[in-house]
Amino acid sequence: MKKLFLTLLAVVAFFTLSFSQSEKLTDTVFYSGEMVFYGYDYSHFQLVDGKRMTQDIKKFIFGWNDFLDVKLNKRVLASLFRKDRVTINQEPTDEKNRPLRSSELVSTARTIISKDSIQSYLSNYNFREKDGLGFVVIFENFEKESKSISGYFVFFDIATKKVIKADYFNSFDRNGYNRVNDWAIATVIAMKKYSKLYKKKYIGPRNPLYYPLNP
Repeated sequence: MKKLFLTLLAVVAFFTLSFSQSEKLTDTVFYSGEMVFYGYDYSHFQLVDGKRMTQDIKKFIFGWNDFLDVKLNKRVLASLFRKDRVTINQEPTDEKNRPLRSSELVSTARTIISKDSIQSYLSNYNFREKDGLGFVVIFENFEKESKSISGYFVFFDIATKKVIKADYFNSFDRNGYNRVNDWAIATVIAMKKYSKLYKKKYIGPRNPLYYPLNP
């Protein structure tokens, strides 16, 4: 009986410790005053729009990013994610995006990224920064029919390249997406929607950083 009790105690202690460590890691996402944003990774992405099969979609990727650099600059990102300071270094994701071929970026069917794959993607990034909190957006689909953007919003430890939080998010809106350039606008909308979820989900009344969301 004593042996069983000690075994149960050990199991409870293990799960309590694991939960505490996980909670502490997650807290670093919200309590850290600084963050490095590594941009947008399209290397596992599909534009789901059959009309675009013969177009040079790769050139649009860098056009989208130029638009996002203005609309989601470091000042805006700091406000969206409640940081004192945001540094932007898109070279790690640009390294992944440059070799892409347009013929592989368009499809008539959605692609699916497994959450289990996110860690391996991060492990292949090259960072000049040595430590701190990193954030990257890994796109899955821009889907014309459903007017949606999907992907992972990923926070991680730069020193170890370990995922702290990877949130899958699917953003819908009413834009027509008649032009390929419209997806840049949709991405801004998606980032702002995710920001609201981020604040609502993780910054609650028991957190000293809590503040009510605007209606």
